[in-house]
Amino acid sequence: MAIIIGTLLYGGLGMGVYSSFDDAALDFVDEMPEAIRAIYGTDTSTSAGLVLGAMFSLMAPLMVLVYGISGGTNASTGEERARSLGLLLANPVSRTRVLLAKSAVVVVGVVLFCVATWGGVEAIAALTGIDASEQNVLAACVQLVGLGLMFGGLALVIGSATGRSIGSGIAATIAALSYLITTLLPTEPDLERYAKFTPWYLYSGGDPLNQGVDWPGLVAMLVIAAALAAASVFLINRRDLRE
Repeated sequence: MAIIIGTLLYGGLGMGVYSSFDDAALDFVDEMPEAIRAIYGTDTSTSAGLVLGAMFSLMAPLMVLVYGISGGTNASTGEERARSLGLLLANPVSRTRVLLAKSAVVVVGVVLFCVATWGGVEAIAALTGIDASEQNVLAACVQLVGLGLMFGGLALVIGSATGRSIGSGIAATIAALSYLITTLLPTEPDLERYAKFTPWYLYSGGDPLNQGVDWPGLVAMLVIAAALAAASVFLINRRDLRE
């Protein structure tokens, strides 16, 4: 809940500020260095594009990654770290069932976050009088689901393999590096083509906020997430658990 509130507060504050400055804000952002504009995902076509571009390039992905990665790590290692796994497995439940049940909670949480973000952004846009009709907020939120599940799956599989919480750090590092590569390399024409070879590109490469859902990218993220979940089941059943 705190993550959802924080994301919407950011969006509401940004929409309120940019709507009051209108064209002056667009001119100010246009004067920023290209690398800075790339990092913050600015879209200077409209005030709504400016704030929503920044929100869905940085703030919303950051929040969904925090939830997905921490959830994936907790699903695979939480009971072991709490020393309650032995008591849990004393019941007629398997490791697979426990892992999948906890993973399902993370999936539902990611989806709910994205639905709440979509509804909240639309409501805030209406309250602040910003015309967001040119931006496909729903498509961006759908793409967010894939991003959260993919990196959550990465944390899940690392935790399942090691029994340690290092999956959070590794997944977060890979997410940060892929974000920087995807956003900064296009500012250099000679390096632009390499920006496509990152996990983050599957989320943002199709520009869902302006072009709609990038179905190949979304399907790829969901397939990767499912493959990582399947690998997690295999790995946790082969490992000696710390009960």
